[in-house]
Parts: sequence; C-alpha cells; structure tokens
Amino acid sequence: MVQNRLTAAVSVFRVKLDHVAQASGRIIPGTTESTDEGKNGTVSRGMGSEVNGAVTDN
Repeated sequence: MVQNRLTAAVSVFRVKLDHVAQASGRIIPGTTESTDEGKNGTVSRGMGSEVNGAVTDN
C-alpha cells in the first residue's frame, strides 16, 4: 500500500518585470552583433508541477 509515499505540487505564476533586455533589431556598425534595449512591463506567465514518491519498498 502506498501510504505517505507520494507527494505532488502544482504552482501557477505571473511575474511583471521591468528593465528586461529585448532585441532591438539594430546591428552595431562594423559587426554582425545586434543591440538590446531595456523594456518595462514584460509579463511572464507559466505553471510548474512536480510529483515525488517511492515506487517500491526498497
């Protein structure tokens, strides 16, 4: 019998960030490198889940 041998967790998140680097689409003259610029109000959303437990008695 599986008794207290299985745990599960679920999380949902929403994060608002300021000063996040985003590609500007501009190229640095004389190179092939692009520039980034800081953006405010970037929102990241997601979820995570985890299940832990023992399958056998050993």
